[in-house]
Amino acid sequence: MRIPERVAVAVQDHGFAPHMSNRIKRFEIFKEVLKKGGRLDDFAYKSPPPEFNRMQAAAETIRISGRKPVVMDTGPAAITGAMLDLRAKEPAVAINLGNGHTIAAVVNEGRIISLFEHHTSKINAAKVDDYTKRLADGNLDFEEIFDDGGHGCYIHESIGFDKIKTILLTGPNREIMKESTLPVIYAVPFGDAMLTGCFGLVENVV
Repeated sequence: MRIPERVAVAVQDHGFAPHMSNRIKRFEIFKEVLKKGGRLDDFAYKSPPPEFNRMQAAAETIRISGRKPVVMDTGPAAITGAMLDLRAKEPAVAINLGNGHTIAAVVNEGRIISLFEHHTSKINAAKVDDYTKRLADGNLDFEEIFDDGGHGCYIHESIGFDKIKTILLTGPNREIMKESTLPVIYAVPFGDAMLTGCFGLVENVV
């Protein structure tokens, strides 16, 4: 059996910042990625930022095995995978409702142009609906999410909610959005909703 040369892993990484909130540091890193272009593959690292210690550990373990690492955060991996659904039309919003964290991103021309992240235990359909509209419109701010106990928000570009063509949902807690008033659809890339994040990883390896 031939072992693959490259190994791709996704981990949820708060980051390590001993002199500030890890939530703030996490969004500072996201902010830099978006400023540099925000392409979906910009979130896939061969050498993760030093603050992402979980990614660093995963990458080092892969290197010790003699393989080449590709490491992502689970949020961007799921966003990338959701956008592989054939029904995805950009500009789009992709939302991953994970076990611990919910992340939403506005994607246009293959780039993430804005995103927010909250703790799933603190959100409901009405809150996500509101945040999603305001994220696309450009009037959701970091402090509102952060002060509510979430991770934050960063808007590099605003495109206007009226321009959004598709709102894709993925993640184990996507049923939270069954009461949504938005025209949401469940992402099923390649016909399998359970492998959305895995497909996002593979997309950034090939």
